[in-house]
Amino acid sequence: NKVLTADANKDVTAIRNLSATGNLVATVDVTAGGAITATGASVGALARGAIQTGNASGVAAPLTKGAEGTVLTAGANDLSWVAASGGGEQEFTATGAITAGQPVGLTPTGTISTSIANQSGLLDGGSSVTVSLPKMDYDTNANKVVICTRGSSNYNSVVEIVTPNANLTATFGTPVVSRSASTSLATPAFDPATGRTNILYVSSGTNPQWIYARSGIVSGTSMTFGSEATGTYNANGDILSPAFINAGANKSVAVMTQYQSGQYQAHAYVLTTSGTSISFGSPVVLDSSGAFNNSHRHGAVYDSNAGKVVIFYQEPNQNSFARVGTISGSTISFGSRVTFSSSTFMVQNTQVYPCFDTNSNKVVLATTNSITGKPSVIVGTVSGTSISFGAPVVINEAAANASGMYAAFDSSTNTVSISYYTSSGDTGYWLQKVKVNGTSVDVGPKISLSGSAIMGPTRYADDIDRTIVVKTDSGGSLAITNTNAPAYVGLAKENIADGATGKITVVGGINESQSNLITGFPYGLAPTSSTIAVGPANQIGTALSATKIYLSKGSL
Repeated sequence: NKVLTADANKDVTAIRNLSATGNLVATVDVTAGGAITATGASVGALARGAIQTGNASGVAAPLTKGAEGTVLTAGANDLSWVAASGGGEQEFTATGAITAGQPVGLTPTGTISTSIANQSGLLDGGSSVTVSLPKMDYDTNANKVVICTRGSSNYNSVVEIVTPNANLTATFGTPVVSRSASTSLATPAFDPATGRTNILYVSSGTNPQWIYARSGIVSGTSMTFGSEATGTYNANGDILSPAFINAGANKSVAVMTQYQSGQYQAHAYVLTTSGTSISFGSPVVLDSSGAFNNSHRHGAVYDSNAGKVVIFYQEPNQNSFARVGTISGSTISFGSRVTFSSSTFMVQNTQVYPCFDTNSNKVVLATTNSITGKPSVIVGTVSGTSISFGAPVVINEAAANASGMYAAFDSSTNTVSISYYTSSGDTGYWLQKVKVNGTSVDVGPKISLSGSAIMGPTRYADDIDRTIVVKTDSGGSLAITNTNAPAYVGLAKENIADGATGKITVVGGINESQSNLITGFPYGLAPTSSTIAVGPANQIGTALSATKIYLSKGSL
């Protein structure tokens, strides 16, 4: 054994005992006049497979060999052996307790929670009285859905009051007749200032057609009505493409095409509610610059920030226009028309259903690209008596032949839900979220609407944080969707306590916390369920054994 002495001017000198019993490490503290201070400890010879590490006191200590198949990982302070991962897993913090094997989703705050059903499936009151052509609005005072449809008795008009629930169920009231005469269409518009729903009617079975209106109020699961008003203008020919909206306290606006002086032209009406009654103002021609056949090509929305009405319309060659209307008493005047799309957007033979985003104070219109058939969204900004538009944004590049697009603003997340159908490409009925960003939108996730033909007028029920979609081809049928449900990310690998961090098997991984699976069969997670089930619908993976599933898909 040798001892190495230190010069007082040197910083460090090591003294090493090379005996078989271990090592001793020491340093010289020059501030203490060359005194030797031991900073290590004498340890025994390391066992096979062990390594030497420092502990919390800075003292060298052996770390024994881990179990077979484990790997060494670094924690916040120390090293440890853990089970090896085959990939396809991530760690998340849980909101609420999670059981191993359960489907989990990502919450808006970035945590995970147990997946829940995000859709009700088709709900129907079971009445044969409500037949077809449904239109819908949401009564935010009574927290009820108001559905107007054709009735089974000589095409009379029927109203059905529905109470939607956060648990994706609904209670249907007994349908009541709102107009006993033959009616082609009935469109409701709720006024939160009066708590009343105004209904615009177009007669059928007569030529010329006439327009009517009445005001009703929800009472429990029924509705009572004031007297019926008749439109002040009734010319020869059909009344086409009526759009009807609330336009601020006590006011509603209707726009439709009517036959006048040998041609069809669009006319707008201001309707005023007083007590239980409603009355029409005089008709105003929407666009006198041309003889536009605007049949089936209208849409209207109220900009509550600017206090203006925006009306969309289209001429036969599919150039699309918008005009901003200003209400004064019982009439409306319009600013200059704005071309928001030249052979880019089309509304085909259906109306357009824009909505107003009260967070960004923008008008949001969803419709189809006339060249590609892809579902698209355009954002409009009202300024004075005019409106300007940003560039159209395609929200589903895989989709084609989109149709029947509706928009509804979700005040809980300040997003807009778009419902639509695509017949090719990404085929199906979809509900997709977008968020306004300046004069454009950021495109969010989409939900597959359950059932066939679940597509129609769309409204957001803020009291239960749910979106309501009415079925277009039958009366009184709807679906309730939780667009803010946790977005599926995978299956829990282990039990995770509320607030704790745990592992989730994601796409590409194998979850071994299942039971009673059928080997080789596909498994999916339906939007109406919170558990995985055998079958290809909304497939997430394939069973490798009774307890293992390989996750091959990461979205539903």
